[in-house]
Amino acid sequence: MSMRSLCRLREVAFWWLDSLTGGAIRNAYNELKKFDAMDSRSTQLLEHQQSALQRLLQHAVRTTKFYQNFEGSFCLTDFPVINKNIIREQQDDFISNKYDKRRLIVMTTSGSTGTPFTCYQDLGKKKRVHAEVIFYSEKAGYSVGNNLIFLRAITPKSRKSRLKQWIQNETLLDISKLDDDHIRVLLRTIERVSRMGSVILAYASTYDAFKDYFRRNGYSAVGSSKIHGLISSSEMLFDDTRDAMSKAFNCRCLSRYSNQENGIIGQDDIENNTFILNEAHYIVETLKMDADEPAVEGEVGRVVITDLYNYAMPMIRYDTGDIGAITYVERNVSVNSDPPINSSFVMRE
Repeated sequence: MSMRSLCRLREVAFWWLDSLTGGAIRNAYNELKKFDAMDSRSTQLLEHQQSALQRLLQHAVRTTKFYQNFEGSFCLTDFPVINKNIIREQQDDFISNKYDKRRLIVMTTSGSTGTPFTCYQDLGKKKRVHAEVIFYSEKAGYSVGNNLIFLRAITPKSRKSRLKQWIQNETLLDISKLDDDHIRVLLRTIERVSRMGSVILAYASTYDAFKDYFRRNGYSAVGSSKIHGLISSSEMLFDDTRDAMSKAFNCRCLSRYSNQENGIIGQDDIENNTFILNEAHYIVETLKMDADEPAVEGEVGRVVITDLYNYAMPMIRYDTGDIGAITYVERNVSVNSDPPINSSFVMRE
């Protein structure tokens, strides 16, 4: 069997298995695709957000202890702004009584201060995140059936067996050490595992280390790697790093705004580090730095997210700890209609 046929077989098998369990990933993927191409101020998108929001708010006040006193509240601004510390101190109060906590999917981050932060997701939410990964990775050249290469520090919690990596068509490469010798080994491994075409996902700081390596040693160690796209996350991707990675692997390098507790909130497209928001799954607000009041368009403020689809642990008006500004950009995503005007988020350090 040819490599192309194997990729196609994996793709067909993936969507077939999804259809056997109700097609939740496919449905979420199609929804993302539809709303991503839609004007942010369109009636259809706003109605979708409001419908999803009302279902979430009603579920939260009826099934969680933290939100039970907000019965009858139907406006997002009636709800308090929360953060990691509030959730951490009364975590069980945020978990819906419709779910058995022991059966939920645990998502843990180290936190910006190094203090671990844990939240929970139901299976429906997890499948939506899976759809996000597929949809936004496709923008960088990925297709279901191809290999995803993750460059990350491997810990006991993040480690996966080779069998599980094979089943999920992923390759995890440890970047705990990023001196020249280790980067050279990583590049050889990338060349070997990308023979059917791959997309690489890594933190921006990892790409910074690769950029410095290329400046010292040139690009020859990349060899014949077949990389369709590069995706950066978690930190600011600087233009010189983006340019070096694009030159090395001869493909686009995109920056993604995401977190473990929610999912993929946005990804840049036409402008570097201007993230087109995932408005199908999230409502993103920017609030003033010193008050829970809306920042005006273009004003730097605190990033506050309402996750419309985590029913196990509703996160309503969640202050991520990030700062940035909301603005609007025009995108040419369709040749058959006027370019949509989309909400975007510009992160600030």
